[in-house]
Amino acid sequence: MSLKRIKDIYEKKTNFNKFSLSTFRKYVRQRLNFRFKKVVSINVKRKQHRFKVMNSVFAKKFIQHTCQNKTFIFIDESSFQGFNNKLHSWQEKNNPRVMYNYGRNHSFCLIAATTEFDVFHYEISDNTMKAKDFLSFLKQLLQKIKEKNKLLHAFQKPSYVLYMDNAPTHTHKEVLEFLKDQQIDVLFGVPFSPDLNPIELFFSEVKKNFYQKIWKTK
Repeated sequence: MSLKRIKDIYEKKTNFNKFSLSTFRKYVRQRLNFRFKKVVSINVKRKQHRFKVMNSVFAKKFIQHTCQNKTFIFIDESSFQGFNNKLHSWQEKNNPRVMYNYGRNHSFCLIAATTEFDVFHYEISDNTMKAKDFLSFLKQLLQKIKEKNKLLHAFQKPSYVLYMDNAPTHTHKEVLEFLKDQQIDVLFGVPFSPDLNPIELFFSEVKKNFYQKIWKTK
């Protein structure tokens, strides 16, 4: 609705004298703190359609890998942070306990690769995960896969598919080139769909136990 239309409606519903449009603009800018700015247009239907297409492509690839009896390895990382402060504790009524907060504890990053049944491989890093760190993790993971395949007969050797999200470290150019050279199948999940990655359940259990132990020790 235009500002002129709002002004006309306001004049009809009130008993005030008529005023100019410039006066009304000045009032809106100064008193209501509004600004006449360009409107950002977002095509909601296009976004919904794009999301449906991505879900459809993902489902087709997932079904193809499943029909070929391939084993999925779910890969992701999660950060863990501890805090030195404790909000509640038993103490005397008139003698409150003072807690000195020195900031949060040193954080670390856990990256893991899991299957439906167990944890295939994991690493703990003191720093945030970068592309070179993730590439090193993949090399060790592939080495473990080769060692496991050596223990199996030829007809028992499973073929693996790496399931990852679209994090920048996972879609880095060096990582994609390495996976292509090694001829490893990769299935990237749909953006903003962590519910499709079972490894999130693994991280939720690990974090719950981790933070419970932190609070018990304080």
